[in-house]
Amino acid sequence: MFHLLSYKGNYESLIQILNIERVYLKKTLFDQLYREKQRYRFKNMDIKHGHLVSTVFHDADTIKRYEEFNIRV
Repeated sequence: MFHLLSYKGNYESLIQILNIERVYLKKTLFDQLYREKQRYRFKNMDIKHGHLVSTVFHDADTIKRYEEFNIRV
């Protein structure tokens, strides 16, 4: 970090530090969401854009787990 500050200056270094923090935050939030999906036994194909793909093909237990998952998240 010291070398970055002395070579590029304060403004450019601050931008890079904030970008790194943003990437770490995204990764942390993604990992938390992934653990919650695993806890409720959902696959990537079950949920698209925040909704169940088709509630016709899912049983009542899956729909209930999805509602609990939404409340938890």
